[in-house]
Amino acid sequence: MSMLSEEARRAIRTENADALAKRGYRTCGWLPLIGEGGLRGASEIADRAAVMSILLYAAHKCTTPAEAAEWIDRNNLYDALSPCETAALESLDEDDLIPFTWYAESLCALSWLCNGSSDPDPDVPVDADIMDGFPDPRSDADASCIGFTELRSEAEAYRMLDLLYNAHWFLVDERVAGRANADREGVVYERRKALEWAFDAELEWDDVPMDA
Repeated sequence: MSMLSEEARRAIRTENADALAKRGYRTCGWLPLIGEGGLRGASEIADRAAVMSILLYAAHKCTTPAEAAEWIDRNNLYDALSPCETAALESLDEDDLIPFTWYAESLCALSWLCNGSSDPDPDVPVDADIMDGFPDPRSDADASCIGFTELRSEAEAYRMLDLLYNAHWFLVDERVAGRANADREGVVYERRKALEWAFDAELEWDDVPMDA
């Protein structure tokens, strides 16, 4: 259960609306408040980030599905895979891994949550060096090198989640109006999904609700 009161979350919503307005984003006054579940632990978030990083390597054909699966098994992380991720690895078809190219954005959000990096621009794609902090499955590096040991405060995490939620609403509304920007929407969607998952221990990765 979140430690943030409804009053605190509404205050954050107001601050985020002002911040987004400065970027030219409209906000919606009737969007419900989110993030009531409370943050997961750092170790669980680190396990999710580890498997996502390996799947990202495989999606970019820097390692094979078989090699990725072997690394995950060697690090005892099979339980951290979602059913869809497991199916994609077990198919041994590289085309099934293409959707995981978006995991760079999810990792950006989880890295921000766990290692104190500066706030990323909410809709600007992450740089390729995001992978510098994650193990290369072709080396002897293991999951321990990720180093996610501390989380930001719940208030900081909620601020970013709520910002992405409101930005996502705007970009969906723009798409419906015929002004789609798929890249911007994809960046915001993936980062929001990662934080939505991190904020609710009951959610399965494949079932994170992404209404906007």
